[in-house]
Amino acid sequence: GNMYDGKKLDGPVSLRDAILSHSDAFLSGFSENFIAYALGRVLDSPDMPVVRGIQREAARNGNKFSAYVIGVVKSNAFQMRRADEAPAPTSSAVAP
Repeated sequence: GNMYDGKKLDGPVSLRDAILSHSDAFLSGFSENFIAYALGRVLDSPDMPVVRGIQREAARNGNKFSAYVIGVVKSNAFQMRRADEAPAPTSSAVAP
């Protein structure tokens, strides 16, 4: 495959080099997708300050995965999210 800048990817080493040379884009995409997954929804523009805040805090902590997890868990967006309503239970048993 090819990167968006035209650089050819032909194995794990070239993929690693591409990620390292575009770490800002990789971390941005990772952050947005990780937070979207944690919230269980697509992000909107009001979510972007939260994403940038988590990115900044994670950068201060060496971009460790645990820093992203802690940032998401501490965010108001995660703490205030609503769980989907559980579907009404269905009974497969026949009443006697």
